[in-house]
Amino acid sequence: MNCYIKIVTIEVIDNKVERDNLVNRVEVLEKVKNLLLLPELEVATSKQVSEFYGVPIKSVNNVLLRNRDELLADGYEQVNGKDLALLKMKSTKKENKRGYILINNEIKIPYNEVGLFPKRAILRVGMLLRDSEVAKEVRTQLLNIEENTAAEVKTYEIDYEQKF
Repeated sequence: MNCYIKIVTIEVIDNKVERDNLVNRVEVLEKVKNLLLLPELEVATSKQVSEFYGVPIKSVNNVLLRNRDELLADGYEQVNGKDLALLKMKSTKKENKRGYILINNEIKIPYNEVGLFPKRAILRVGMLLRDSEVAKEVRTQLLNIEENTAAEVKTYEIDYEQKF
């Protein structure tokens, strides 16, 4: 069974069709680890994504460079940090600092360009990262959901056939 999970996990990393089939299962993120998102926006910065997966920000940027089209399709965008904090986060506590804005005394948003990842894009990053224990756990949870869903469908089909 362990070998099967490893092979299927590699399929998720290497197969865009498989990733597309799993990308809506964003509930997996919270099952694996607490995910801190920007208030009011339900997105995370590149730094937050790297912290969630326990990898250097360079690893997240490399995934972004290699798979930009997929992440854009999942809602990834780059925006000006100052505009983001001032225009889109109206009811959140903000403090202007030198070179960044501090959100709720914990999240730093640089004034320059900042990458924003909605949950779908965060999940896809987890499907694409190779050397992250958290990403491996995300993929395992995704596969568990897929196995359970496949078993439920088979059971339903058998029950349906037995009626006739």
